Amino acid sequence: PEQVYLLRGNHESRAMTGKRYREGLNFQQEMTARFAAQSRAEAEDLLDLCFTWFDALPVAAIVETSKGDRYLCAHGGIPKHADTLADILDINRFMEPTMKGTLCDLLWADPVDDKFAATLSDADYEDYLDIDFLPNVSRGCSYYFGYRAMKQFLDDNCLKGLLRGHQVPPTGLRRHFGEIRGERDSAPLVYTVFSASNYCGTYGNIGAVAIVDACGIERCAFRDDPRESMEMPIEETIDEEQFNIALEDDSSNERHPGWNSIRRVVQTLGAFKQIPEESLTSKSLEAMRSTLKQHAQDT
Repeated sequence: PEQVYLLRGNHESRAMTGKRYREGLNFQQEMTARFAAQSRAEAEDLLDLCFTWFDALPVAAIVETSKGDRYLCAHGGIPKHADTLADILDINRFMEPTMKGTLCDLLWADPVDDKFAATLSDADYEDYLDIDFLPNVSRGCSYYFGYRAMKQFLDDNCLKGLLRGHQVPPTGLRRHFGEIRGERDSAPLVYTVFSASNYCGTYGNIGAVAIVDACGIERCAFRDDPRESMEMPIEETIDEEQFNIALEDDSSNERHPGWNSIRRVVQTLGAFKQIPEESLTSKSLEAMRSTLKQHAQDT
């Protein structure tokens, strides 16, 4: 197709395709299992081709409407250390993403949660609007980007908004940083779109695509099972408790595997410091086993 463009996401990487998942095989293991029976060397060559393709995928795009409104598209979010679109064009995308930098942010960044912004006092609301970037502890890399950083980036680059994925909205499309207090007709700055319905078979979420035209952005939503009744409002088909449980259970799967390794080393070193020198050998092994067991439970 001449008008279909695929953007790279955080899972299109060697690190994420090789990460251990509780649910079963990861991408690398599945590829090996499927093709190594014929030739392990061929299976490894095929994996290398996949990684080369991942590295070649574009990481951002601009969608422009007939009205002239322009939207930046990226899987994650805006980069902390790239102020312009030209800065994004200058990066080397033909590589495995690292745990920091512009490429990492485009794939891993998330917007600051504005779910409860409307309930804040005026003073707290001003502080909320003033957030630029915060460490992204849920991902183990990159940043949360706030209203101030997002507004500045859009204004500096003559953009209307950001279209992204990377998170699962219950109804398929979520709007961020809209209806700003004291401003009339303030359109959302960020749209999170997720097209996989019932993600991982556990979320029960609605899938959606975003239709972008001169009138703005609309949601085209769809259920996991098209046979379900279309008479019920689509939001009412979501089991909020089930969704929240799935979101919590899946949190470790959405974390950068490099962060887990770093945390494991830090915890192990911390355990070593608490061990008396005279009994280092036996207790160090015990402490390491305990730390690694806890790590396995957490991840």
